[in-house]
Amino acid sequence: MIKKAIDKTSQLETNLLGGVLHGGIGTFSGNPLTENEAEVIVEVWSNVADYAKEKGVNIAIEPINRYESYVCNTAQNVLDLISKTGRDNLFVHLDTFHMNIEENNFYDPIIAAGKKLKHIHITESHRGMLGEGTVNWNESFKALKEIDFEGNLVLENFSSSIPGMQQMVSLWQKSPYEAEELAIKSLQFMKNYF
Repeated sequence: MIKKAIDKTSQLETNLLGGVLHGGIGTFSGNPLTENEAEVIVEVWSNVADYAKEKGVNIAIEPINRYESYVCNTAQNVLDLISKTGRDNLFVHLDTFHMNIEENNFYDPIIAAGKKLKHIHITESHRGMLGEGTVNWNESFKALKEIDFEGNLVLENFSSSIPGMQQMVSLWQKSPYEAEELAIKSLQFMKNYF
């Protein structure tokens, strides 16, 4: 399945495939990731990285919150597994929504990822308007500046005004903003930091 995504990425003439590339292993047992599971992930990521390299594609792996996966919840989880592969085309994809749940702060994970950070989803703690939740934007943008971030900075907020969105992303509460207003004002919020 990942190889098909790599093929599509290559066909689209882009060089980065990002996202959750670890969520399908095992079931929620209540236990942490085992050494055996980690070995399987390292083997799969190594094979996928080799295939992607042939296609000129880099891969950015996104850690997500504990309610969706137990494999990679933090930037350090991803960095540790990447280092075990020895592959230079595996990177980190952060998401401020998941960081808000799993990381101790917003600064340290970005600094730790450094040049390995290629993609970041900018979204609020409640997926709504930037600046109206609990994400520490000062820490986030300070760290991005310090690492001289040159990757993709992608706005990822959700609005129930888009038909089907509420069901697709389990957005249980009605959004206070229409999608266009949410996007425009969130983009302006981001620009104010630059």
